[in-house]
Amino acid sequence: MVGYLLVAPKRREEALKGLAAARTGGPFNPRGRPAVYAATSPGAAAFFALYWLNTRPEALRDYEVLRLVLPKDARVVHHHGREFALEVGSRFLAEARALALVFPAGVLPAERGLLINPRHPAFAWVEVTSLGPLFNSR
Repeated sequence: MVGYLLVAPKRREEALKGLAAARTGGPFNPRGRPAVYAATSPGAAAFFALYWLNTRPEALRDYEVLRLVLPKDARVVHHHGREFALEVGSRFLAEARALALVFPAGVLPAERGLLINPRHPAFAWVEVTSLGPLFNSR
């Protein structure tokens, strides 16, 4: 499975450790619990960044797109509803039985989001590659 994440280059390490999500909390994680949120396509990752940061595209000018390739043998679970997201995510992160939780994106129901547990042992084998800047230089 592959996920995509938009990050400001100076915050790359923080994002990959799940510290931004731990600081603010998110739909699937409470404050204090590290989590990495990604999308199943670069376009969805861009949309989610714009939505959650409540900003305009120009604000993401310096952001880079990261591709996260999960290990083939890593366990991935699916959550099909949007209800009880915080409860489901909290349990998923605490139990650490799977590396990633796939969920329907609330703001783009046709897309899927990934909640990746940076504390799961398999996280050490996630391959992270920069695909470069979100926008070209034109």
